[in-house]
Amino acid sequence: MNATTTPGRRSFRIGLWIAYWVLIFIATHLPPQSPMLRLTFNVPDWLMHFLVYAALGFLIIWARPARFLDRWRSGGWPAVAPRLAVWAGIILAYAALDELTQPFIGRHCQLSDWTADALGAVLGLLLTALIYVHAFGRQPVGVTE
Repeated sequence: MNATTTPGRRSFRIGLWIAYWVLIFIATHLPPQSPMLRLTFNVPDWLMHFLVYAALGFLIIWARPARFLDRWRSGGWPAVAPRLAVWAGIILAYAALDELTQPFIGRHCQLSDWTADALGAVLGLLLTALIYVHAFGRQPVGVTE
């Protein structure tokens, strides 16, 4: 089993990740009465926020697994933690901006929504990292059992 991807597959994954992020932006900036917003199957708002941002965290690593695993193999968690923290920071900043702009279209800016976004994003990043390390990561260089 190997996590490397061909250039075509890598482009597809990156395109899907970007398209998903654009879809998040569009969905969160629709007016509250929009028919598209009724397609949430009665899922609680906090859970929807959590799941949407967990998927975003997953897609960030899934889109470029070889980069993540190269860092892991060269130094383990100390090598990948700063990158994960940067991505978490980018997502959290975006989620805050997303919440702050919603009143302009008649929606509510809520700290609880941002908190669910943050928890989902961090969990999505960490779980995906753990899955990739477990499935594809060899022992980091210089680490012995």
